[in-house]
Amino acid sequence: MGGRIRRVATAAGAVLLAAGMGGCGTSVSVVTEGVAQGPTVAIGVAADQPGLGWLHGGEYSGFDIDVAKYVAKTLGYAEKQVVFRQVTPSARITSLADGTVDMIVDSFSVDDASDGRVDVSGP
Repeated sequence: MGGRIRRVATAAGAVLLAAGMGGCGTSVSVVTEGVAQGPTVAIGVAADQPGLGWLHGGEYSGFDIDVAKYVAKTLGYAEKQVVFRQVTPSARITSLADGTVDMIVDSFSVDDASDGRVDVSGP
């Protein structure tokens, strides 16, 4: 009987832990042109990668979004000065070159950066 109680308690604990983790993500509202205050930094991000870069209900969320917010804050930008722009993999270099975005925070293959048109940072 003790083994059954332990299994039920373990299962219940796992469910509670999983339910609690659902609220741990962060999100940031999409800042559009005209709403941002002061000089802005335009950051290109993915919007179709849950957990990394995801746009849902008008808000961006995910690890890449958190990294982008941290980098912008480190550079001296307030949250209202950050403008997220959805950038597809095929448009990343073009978006950087034409000034649509100031930086990309997303996965970037080494092959894309090896031609010298962009600088990359990573592990």
